[in-house]
Amino acid sequence: QVTIFMDLEQGAHVPLKFHAGTEYVFQNRAMLRVGLNNSQLSFGAGAVFDRFQLDYSFGKFAEHELSPSHRVSFTVKFGKSKDELIQIAEERRLREIQEKVDQELYMERQQKIAEAMKEGKAYFEAEDYARAIREFNFVAKFEDELPGDLVVEEAKKLLELAQQRSYDLLEENIRESQARDEEERKRNEEKFRLNQLHQQALAYFEKEEYEKAIEQWKKMLEISPDNPIAKEHIAKAEADLERKLLSLINRADELAKKGNYYAAIRILDAARRLNPDVNKIRLIDQKVTQYDK
Repeated sequence: QVTIFMDLEQGAHVPLKFHAGTEYVFQNRAMLRVGLNNSQLSFGAGAVFDRFQLDYSFGKFAEHELSPSHRVSFTVKFGKSKDELIQIAEERRLREIQEKVDQELYMERQQKIAEAMKEGKAYFEAEDYARAIREFNFVAKFEDELPGDLVVEEAKKLLELAQQRSYDLLEENIRESQARDEEERKRNEEKFRLNQLHQQALAYFEKEEYEKAIEQWKKMLEISPDNPIAKEHIAKAEADLERKLLSLINRADELAKKGNYYAAIRILDAARRLNPDVNKIRLIDQKVTQYDK
C-alpha cells in the first residue's frame, strides 16, 4: 500500500509553507517513508512484529532545530488488536441477533399454543370434539420441546377427554339410530364399523385431509343414513375444505402478484388435488394457464 500526504500551512504572520510525504507499506510488516517539510527532505522506515513496532526517521521536524536529527521510537501495543475487537463485537452482535430471533420464535410459538388452547376449549364446550381434538393435539405435539410444561400437560388431558367424549357421543347416536328389534350381532358389527370409520375420519380431519375424512363419514351414512354425527362432520369438513381451497387460491394470487409464478402454480396444483367442484377446477386451470404463460 502506498499513501500520499500533502498539506499547506498559512498563518497570520507566517509565510505559506508546503508539506508532503509518502509511505509505502509492505505486507503490513515494513514501512518506507519519504517527505518534504517546507523544502527540507526527510525520510524514515519502520518494522512491525506482533505487538512491537520500531520506527526510524531523519529530518528537520521543527523550526527551532538547527540541523536534521535522527529519531528512533519503539512501540508496544497492549490488549486486543483492532481486528480482534472487531471480531468480538461481530460475534456479540450475531449472538444478540440469534437471541432476538429465538425470543421471537418462542413468543410466536407461545402465542400459537395459547390460541390453540383457547379455540380447543371453545370447541370442547360447544361439543365440537373433532375440532377440539385437532387443537389440543397441536399443543400436545410440543411435549418433546416443552417437557413438563403445564399448558402442554393440560392439553394432553383435554385431548384424552375430548376423544372419550367424541367416542361416547358417537356411541350414543349409534344406539339411538339402531332399531330395537335389530339382531344383536348386526348391531355390534355396525357399532364397531361406525366407530372405526369415525376414528379414521377424525384422523384424516386432524391432518386436514378433508376429502378422505368426508369419504369415511359418507361410508358411515351408507351404514346409518340418519347418523347426525356423520352429517354434522361432513358439513364441517366441507366448510373447512372450502376455506382451505380459497386460502390456497388467494395465496397463489399473492405469489403471482410478486412475480413468483412457479410457486403460485405449485400452490394451485395443491388446491386442485383437494378435488373441488367443476367451477373451482375450471378457475384453477385458468389461473395455472395464465401463470404458466
